[in-house]
Amino acid sequence: MRYILLLYTFVALALAQTTPSITAITNAALPALDQHVPVRLQPRSMATIWGKNLSPATASTAPPWVTSLGGIELHLVPFRVGCGTNSPPPNCDIVASLIFVSPTQINFLVPDVSPSAYGQQELQLDAVIVVNGQRFDSGVLLYLSPVGDFAVFQVGYDCDFSLSLVQPQSCGYSQTPGQNTLPLGAVTDLAGNQVTSQNPIHQGQVVTLWATGLNSLSTDPRTGLLQQNMPSPITFGVTTSNAGGSTFFTFNWRTQTPLWAGESPQYVGLSQLNVAFPTCNGALATAEERYNVAMPFATHDYSGHPTNALATLYMPFIIRPGEATCQFGAPTSTTVVSSANPASGIQEIDFTVTVSPSGASGTVALSDGQSTLAVATLVGGKAIISVSTSPSSGLATGNYSIQATYNGSATYLGSLGTVNQSIQNPPLTATTTTLVASANPSVVGQPMTFTATVSPCCLPTGSVIFSFGNEGLGCSDTLTLSQGKVTCVTFGTTPLTGSQITGLSTGTYLVTATYSGDNTYASSSSNPVTQVIQMTPGQLSLSVWADRGGTGASEAALGEEVLVSASVGYPGQSSGQYVLPAGTVTFYDGTTVLGTDQVTEGQAGLTIYNLSLGTHVFKASYSGDVNVGSATSGGLTITIWTISSFTSTPNPSTVGQTVAFTLCGIPSNVTHGFVIDGFVRFIIDGTSDNVRIASPCTSDQVNSLVRGTHLIHVGLAGTTGVTAPTVTFPVSITQTVN
Repeated sequence: MRYILLLYTFVALALAQTTPSITAITNAALPALDQHVPVRLQPRSMATIWGKNLSPATASTAPPWVTSLGGIELHLVPFRVGCGTNSPPPNCDIVASLIFVSPTQINFLVPDVSPSAYGQQELQLDAVIVVNGQRFDSGVLLYLSPVGDFAVFQVGYDCDFSLSLVQPQSCGYSQTPGQNTLPLGAVTDLAGNQVTSQNPIHQGQVVTLWATGLNSLSTDPRTGLLQQNMPSPITFGVTTSNAGGSTFFTFNWRTQTPLWAGESPQYVGLSQLNVAFPTCNGALATAEERYNVAMPFATHDYSGHPTNALATLYMPFIIRPGEATCQFGAPTSTTVVSSANPASGIQEIDFTVTVSPSGASGTVALSDGQSTLAVATLVGGKAIISVSTSPSSGLATGNYSIQATYNGSATYLGSLGTVNQSIQNPPLTATTTTLVASANPSVVGQPMTFTATVSPCCLPTGSVIFSFGNEGLGCSDTLTLSQGKVTCVTFGTTPLTGSQITGLSTGTYLVTATYSGDNTYASSSSNPVTQVIQMTPGQLSLSVWADRGGTGASEAALGEEVLVSASVGYPGQSSGQYVLPAGTVTFYDGTTVLGTDQVTEGQAGLTIYNLSLGTHVFKASYSGDVNVGSATSGGLTITIWTISSFTSTPNPSTVGQTVAFTLCGIPSNVTHGFVIDGFVRFIIDGTSDNVRIASPCTSDQVNSLVRGTHLIHVGLAGTTGVTAPTVTFPVSITQTVN
């Protein structure tokens, strides 16, 4: 266990805290598992975050783990389950338990959360680091899944045990790789001693594998520990060397069912498996034999299937004289043949891999000496592997030593075959690109058509990119050729919001068309076209809105709110382009300036409360800007009215006598249309009484006036559903009651 604790006590130089940056989230046991696909983690397993500025301090703890360590917390936010909406579910912020933190590394315990609780088969989580209360959303994702990665912890490097008899200097436990060293697994004997080249494993010996990511756990009621009711088998392979010194894997040599598999009682999230090492029944050994036992682990893709990302750990295995020997497989030979050598650089190459004897089964891996190109399954001792020669997705131009590695099986030993592969790109045919503009000069917002022609005609493939200086053209950046031509119809625009686009301002721009080329033709660019965009004429229109007349009102009551609005446009506005006029609009009542307003989204306006009785003619002038010319509107007339008379009968009156109040002079359009539920407001001694409007006169009767003198005003009340101030007319009656 002292080697496992190294995972928690690693010390890094603390950095000044800035924004945390996550470069990777990996399985804590074997980070190499997750180099090629997004990390998939089991609940209650251990994981590691790598990055910069992750923590302002370096700190570690022992069980029970804590959720806050060294001034940081790790929050995991589920995706696609309602989190991040206006009404998220209550379980959107999952706080992980921390084991170790430093500026460059965080070890944490994956939360014990079931994806099924969120209605998911696997849960996609966003890593958020909280530093002293401040949240930093990394945007880096991990996947919590019952089908996560299982692996035994790697604790360092040891000698290649199969070579140690002839190279004893290569032996010795090490924390760093070196000559003839191999990654060593966290495996201990029953006394707790690490299995190394100095303490090798023996046949039938019970050892403990320290791991994380063990799944299908349930609580044993007898011990209270989480364990597998039916432990999953562990597969061991063996590495052996051929006469040439090359090392090969014999995978699937023996499969052993653990005696016990479950969560460590001392360390939450750490799993341990007690396994009896296989025994052999061959002839008795006459000399000491040493081997490396291999434990391969594969990561999983999004569908839960193992991928080609493999990692392997080792345990030194010794057979002493007098002990039974082991048969690891029959010898094999591997050959690889290329379908095209040299290849053209624009074609796929089929590599035929043949393993003899033909009964050999398992997989072969094809590599270029730097990385694995593909892995295929043998059928009848053969596999055909297709490799692209595209520079972006396959082998580029050059010379390669292609290596086919047969990984062996329970029956056959592994073997290796190579072929020297040359890839040469053929010369490309030169092209010429020309560009023509349909309208030059054009005005702001006017459609322009740019046609690019690529010769020789007619190129079957490839695309053209149009550039407009530092601006976008508004058509797709990359367009596919058709019969050697491609057309971009545009306003010289860039996206604004939604489906709207904003036209380019007046000025001079250089437009260029660039052909991308393909596997046969070379790329080329046109000479720049100088496109001139000129100012467009402006247009100005007016509209009037009144509280009780609505838009288009031709009359308003004295003291009523009136809104004069101006709309700035231009001749091509209906064509689909979107120019944003700037500048100001000045409003006039006849020749009197009412005020000036800034143009916003093509609109300007003034609200007026103090128009006098009579007829008013509104006009407006637009100042223009760099894109849209100045303009003057036509006249718009509105009449301001007031009541003609207000009487009471009889006056004076007596207590209990009915008094009729009559208001005349209300225009007929006030009683219908937009103000269908407008009212006259009779205000008696400050208390109002609303009476539905009638034209030309509105009356109301009152018989509840008490003895004395009463002051009565009159006005228009606001209409239902319309926010409008009460208009009070400058008339009143003094009613005397005897």
